Amino acid sequence: MNCYKGFFSFLNFAGDTKLIPREYLYSNPNGSSPKISPNGKHLAFLASRNEVINIFICRNSYDVDKAEIITRETHGIAEYCWTYNNDILYSSDKDGNEDHLNRAVS
Repeated sequence: MNCYKGFFSFLNFAGDTKLIPREYLYSNPNGSSPKISPNGKHLAFLASRNEVINIFICRNSYDVDKAEIITRETHGIAEYCWTYNNDILYSSDKDGNEDHLNRAVS
């Protein structure tokens, strides 16, 4: 077996380790999954609004401070994609019952 002496010596399994706060692990991100439209004019991303993940879009600019919300789902959106004609397809949970609906936004 090819093993180097001291290879794992940088790991510290004892001492003053701290727990990661739960809100870091389980809270909604401020922004994730950025995607640029096929024509390069728009930037879409997922972000939390009222504790629910929705799709936001920056039209004709990549300035996220000017982003507008384009979905108003009551249950979060996990994934979305751009179509070749610059529409957005996404799947959302209907009423929290794991019954997903596929939708399109122009």
